[in-house]
Amino acid sequence: MALKTAIPYITGELVTMLHSDDQLVPNQLLSLTKLFQNSTIDGIFCDLRLINSKGIFTGKLRVIDKLSKYSDVDVLMRKGSTGLVTDIFFVTKKCFDTYVVSNYLEDGRFYWLNNANNSQNVPKLIKASSWYSYRISPTNYINSDTCKFLMVIGRLNIVTDLARTYQIPLEKIQSLFWRLFYKMPIMKMVYSYTYRPYFIRIADQTNLNNQKYLSYLQTKFSQIIKSVYGYEKSVDLKYIQNWFLNCHKNKTLVIYNESVETYNFLINIPINSIDFYNKLKERNKDIIQTLNILSNGITKITTDDVNLSCKLETLMHIIGLPIVITLKE
Repeated sequence: MALKTAIPYITGELVTMLHSDDQLVPNQLLSLTKLFQNSTIDGIFCDLRLINSKGIFTGKLRVIDKLSKYSDVDVLMRKGSTGLVTDIFFVTKKCFDTYVVSNYLEDGRFYWLNNANNSQNVPKLIKASSWYSYRISPTNYINSDTCKFLMVIGRLNIVTDLARTYQIPLEKIQSLFWRLFYKMPIMKMVYSYTYRPYFIRIADQTNLNNQKYLSYLQTKFSQIIKSVYGYEKSVDLKYIQNWFLNCHKNKTLVIYNESVETYNFLINIPINSIDFYNKLKERNKDIIQTLNILSNGITKITTDDVNLSCKLETLMHIIGLPIVITLKE
């Protein structure tokens, strides 16, 4: 992502972004800087103005009026997706460094999304007048195979994280009720103030022996695939389906320093989502070998190397498999 390359050069007090095929509303952004004066807010968000390929205004993508302590539960109900707040940000430099870089650019999460294990550690955002025009076109990146693949992986990672902490009784019924509520124009205006889902906060479910948790993730994965690809089947994501079919084997892969060369094929995989996808499309032998091994029931990888442990955690996030990485002391 180009924005990651630009991080070292960002020195201003406020930070925003503009995709190459979109537009900023003339003079609007500058006028909104006054919202940051004498204020404790971390950033602002807005409804998106929709424009066609000729730049003609066609309508608005409306978002909620404010985020709440229930927003992360809402995202889980939405299968890791959101119409709550878009990823177009206008934030302080501190907020950018703290939330946008770690959540959005590195982890592929919504920059404003709560960490399920620390719901108090969230940015303070308010809604402002629309300053961003989003171009709707068949050639949008969001319609590309690359974006669809990364979208599925990102949403699965979000669901995996949130489902470790929340259980939502009668989720189908609750989800249907709130989606219908949200779709009504009048109700949408008060959605932020009325959304009160029933959920149970639970102990961290990182133990992959928990079959209920795994079954839940598998169901969510199927729903995410359907929502992103429709009724098409993605051959590129077959390894995740295979992992869910085999995870009951609960195997552990041990990679210690003395045996690390044996697993060079795994260690050599690029730690970059787009590079990984491109090499997967090319059927790179290291990637295919790695995915075949991991999808055959590996639920935990143990290593005695701190640096390798960190790299493996990043790699599992890029691959989209909820495999636990443990460090042997």
